[in-house]
Amino acid sequence: LSPTAKMLDLESLASTFRNIEPWPKLPNTLNTRDTLGSFFGRTVPTTWLITLDATVSISCLFAAVAFWRLWSRRFREPSEVVKIIIGMAISAAALSALAIAAAITARGHKAGVGWVLAFELLNSIGFANVFPVGLALYARASPKAIAGTMIGVYYLHLFLGNNLVGWLGGLLERMPGMQFWLLHAALVGGAAVFMGVAWRMFAPVLAPTGPKAAPGNRP
Repeated sequence: LSPTAKMLDLESLASTFRNIEPWPKLPNTLNTRDTLGSFFGRTVPTTWLITLDATVSISCLFAAVAFWRLWSRRFREPSEVVKIIIGMAISAAALSALAIAAAITARGHKAGVGWVLAFELLNSIGFANVFPVGLALYARASPKAIAGTMIGVYYLHLFLGNNLVGWLGGLLERMPGMQFWLLHAALVGGAAVFMGVAWRMFAPVLAPTGPKAAPGNRP
């Protein structure tokens, strides 16, 4: 998700936990518009979700770089497209966690704030393996003469994604919580499948090749 899209998704997430039925109150929730609940005895404002998202996202960007460097020392590092597919699968799992939480609350039980934390962590890991890796893929695989233009084309997905998120946000008050988040998970999972098909079809074009390609980067 783009930064704006992630912001809107967080607003939907906070709104879901605050207002939308049949979601009951979280443990120790004060049930006000500007608080999400309490964590270890401290009140948690919903605005903290934005701070948490930024902190976890940046941390996961550095962690992803470190992880793949360590991985490449012992194993073959996957190509950019494979990393993107892995990232999308992790993000779909993050959204599925919210769908599970919605299903729990639909049965009259309480969903803990741990579901939000799980979503934040998994979604940030997925984001770290999609956005910067996709940018690197466009920069490497594009013909040198139009590399700058193709990077601009890559950023068009932010415009398209933000428009899609705006449409999805309009469904929040018209769909049950579980269906709302399952729709998100299905869209991300479907994109992962599409990328897998594209990888199978265009691997010779997208795969790193040539004498400058590191052995660990070959598919």
